[in-house]
Amino acid sequence: MINILTRFPPRRTQQGVQYGDTRWGKVDEAVSLLTGRDAGERNSDGAYPEDSINGRVEATLFRFARDLQQFEKGKDEEENHRIIK
Repeated sequence: MINILTRFPPRRTQQGVQYGDTRWGKVDEAVSLLTGRDAGERNSDGAYPEDSINGRVEATLFRFARDLQQFEKGKDEEENHRIIK
């Protein structure tokens, strides 16, 4: 992300640097500033809003984990099938 910021800083970032305001309190603030979208905060159930950056990232990570588990399960079944033959 640093390379993108260095090469193509958003207009608000350029203005912030110009006026010396480059302090970000959290990564979420930086993500919101760079993307123009709400990073999202966890609700009382511990979930992020689905349409937030964090919600979309979390959903993608869960999908990756599920796909990896399915892949590993299929690999194990394939190995067991070879042993039986």
